Amino acid sequence: PTRVVLENLIAALEKAKYGLCFASGSAATASITSILRTGDHIVSIDDVYGGTNRYFQNIAVKVNGMKVSFVELAGSNGANNLDN
Repeated sequence: PTRVVLENLIAALEKAKYGLCFASGSAATASITSILRTGDHIVSIDDVYGGTNRYFQNIAVKVNGMKVSFVELAGSNGANNLDN
């Protein structure tokens, strides 16, 4: 099977129009952030993989002009921190 077949199967399983597969998390991160525009805001968990954290801070913010917030989801407040 090809990657396209896998993407179509995943889309069908999820009842989605499209499915995407990547060879790595870095490829997925770069691909998804490439569709965002200057000034868009990324909200990420604070304990995201270090390479993703650096990508957000050094590429998304400094090169692409995006805003990034890191939110703590663990602990007593959990997802309530998303309002900040």
